Amino acid sequence: MKYRWINKNVNFEILAEKVEVFFKEKGLRTRLDKRSPREHFVYIVFPYKKKRKIVTAKIYGKSNDFSVEFPAEYHFFSTFGPLMLMFGGGFLVRSELEEKEVLGNLENEFWIYMEKVVQKIKRL
Repeated sequence: MKYRWINKNVNFEILAEKVEVFFKEKGLRTRLDKRSPREHFVYIVFPYKKKRKIVTAKIYGKSNDFSVEFPAEYHFFSTFGPLMLMFGGGFLVRSELEEKEVLGNLENEFWIYMEKVVQKIKRL
């Protein structure tokens, strides 16, 4: 999902650090990549059961007009789930749906957190 904020005038350095703090407080490993003054990435290692997945939060734009993306990713099994069920792949579909639910809950918490952070660090 992607959200855009206009006329908030935030410091990208601080915003990226706050994004990283959110995931670290959830017990996840992260890495901050400041590609340019207008583009920062936070890589998050998302463990689920015995798998690890790397998801990315992307912050880009200008301080007074910026966007933040956090994945609502395309999932193969969700799309082809009914076909997989017919051929005995139901356990794969179920596992992916459970993972998607956990990641979706994290994403919902993330957007609530982002609203609060942007309000807190905006410069007048």
